[in-house]
Amino acid sequence: MNALTKPTHTPAPWIAVTQGPFIATPDNKVIAKVVCMSNEGNVLNCQTASPADYETIGNALLIAAAPELLEALEDAQQALAHALHRLKDDSSFSTSIALKGAEEKARHAINKAKGGN
Repeated sequence: MNALTKPTHTPAPWIAVTQGPFIATPDNKVIAKVVCMSNEGNVLNCQTASPADYETIGNALLIAAAPELLEALEDAQQALAHALHRLKDDSSFSTSIALKGAEEKARHAINKAKGGN
């Protein structure tokens, strides 16, 4: 990716297909394959994974939720920024610090999800 291109992602919804496991769109376009790995770093057959390997399925479910999580975080970050602007003169110092910290974390995560640092 060069400095002139802006990363984008496949629009939501994404679905975790646990038989793969892989992430797909509702029209079955595969977005990503999630690989089951042992603690030693060996690729495993996800079809025969033991309960100890279910972490991979959980990862697939979390990845599938990523577009909705990003949208919700963007909404929350905007609401926090608005609240900080409105409350900066009326709120207690500790409340302002907590809101500012949450807004900064949200902004950082959004930036990372969109290809920033």
